[in-house]
Formats: sequence, C-alpha cells, structure tokens
Amino acid sequence: MNIGWIVPLAAIVVLLALALWVTVLWLSCRGKFMFLHCVALDKAEVEVPWKKYAAPANSLFWFRLGLGVFGLVLLLPLLVFGAALVVKMLLQGEPNLPAVMLVAGLALGFIVLALGFSVIHKLLVDFVVPIMFLRSGSCLAAWGEFYALLSAHFWKFVVYLLFQIVVNMVIGMMILLAILVTCCIAGCLMALPFVGTVLLLPVLIFKRAYPLYYLAQYGPRYDVFPGQAEPPAAG
Repeated sequence: MNIGWIVPLAAIVVLLALALWVTVLWLSCRGKFMFLHCVALDKAEVEVPWKKYAAPANSLFWFRLGLGVFGLVLLLPLLVFGAALVVKMLLQGEPNLPAVMLVAGLALGFIVLALGFSVIHKLLVDFVVPIMFLRSGSCLAAWGEFYALLSAHFWKFVVYLLFQIVVNMVIGMMILLAILVTCCIAGCLMALPFVGTVLLLPVLIFKRAYPLYYLAQYGPRYDVFPGQAEPPAAG
C-alpha cells in the first residue's frame, strides 16, 4: 500500500471537512439570529437582521466553536479507544470480560458527556441566544445572566427540558405519520433542501417560538416580542 499519497489525501480531506464545518457553523449562528428576529417581530427580513446582529452572532460562533472543539477533545478519545477494544476482541474471536466492562464504561461515559453537551446546546439556543438578541451583548455575558435565572428556577427548567423531550417525540411521530400516510412522498419532499424547509416551517416556527414564550414568563426583561421587550443596548 502506497501511503505516500494516502496520508496527504487524508489530511486534505480532514482539512476540507473542518473548513466546511466551521463555515456551516458560522452561517448557522447568523441564521439563528435572523430566524429569531423574524419570529419575534413577525417579519420576513434577511438583510436587516444579518447586519444588526452580526456582533452577537460572531460571539455565538466563537463560543460554539470552542464548545465543539472541547467536546471533540473529550469524546473522540473515548470513541477511538472503545472502538479499538471492540476490534481487538473481534480479532481474538472471544469476549474478554475486563475489556467488555471497560467498553461498557467508556460507552456510558460517552453517553453522559454527549447528553451534557446536548443540554448545554439546548439551553444555549433556547434561552442564551434570545438574551443575546435582547441585550446585543456577548455570549458569555448572556450565559452569566441566564445562569442567575437558571439557579433561581432550576427545577422549572428541568421540567421544561423533560417536556421538550415529549414535544419532540410528538412532532417526530406526526412527521412519521405524514410520511407513512403519503407513502413516503412527504419524506422525499422533506429531504429536498428548500421544499423541506417550507413544509416544516410551521414546526420550525413553533419550536423557536415556544422557548421564547416560556422565557417571557420571567418578566418583561426576557420578552423578545414587541411592546414589552427591553430595547437592545446601544452600540
């Protein structure tokens, strides 16, 4: 096997994948503020929120990039080590109890860490981003403000997260039912980039609006809707 060209090719593929991930992540951060702007103000604007929330979106991007790299550093070794142990047992042709226990421990650690990062991302998108939207501040400043709110109403947010699981399950079942009823035609249409977004737009708006209304119950300072929300800070 000629590794003289395989290694450079693999390095190029990895670099291109990382560049694509960073680009998509940056666009996603800008898009979150644009979509939030349109849902909160009941508008269909692109240029205004793209320019207005550039600074908060960039702050969100750097936070998510750092969080993603940190998560990769923690999760990737567990995944690689666990996969290596499984391959080793398969090559040996017989199970090894200590190795099986170690793989189970690694899998459990992976699941716990992945769940933790999922919760952080959920709180970030649902609550920290709206606070950044209101204050036009940095992601860390919004996290500080949200942490104070979370500490004061911890169990309410736990119930919110649990209820979100139920909501997502119901939405998933409704989408699956629509796919089955239409003999997979709806699924094929949803797979198309633009058409799928249009078809799922009511669901996307609901999933974006629900946490906004939930956050608004903690006072006018957290209400993103016109007439009650605190105006963004100047600058």
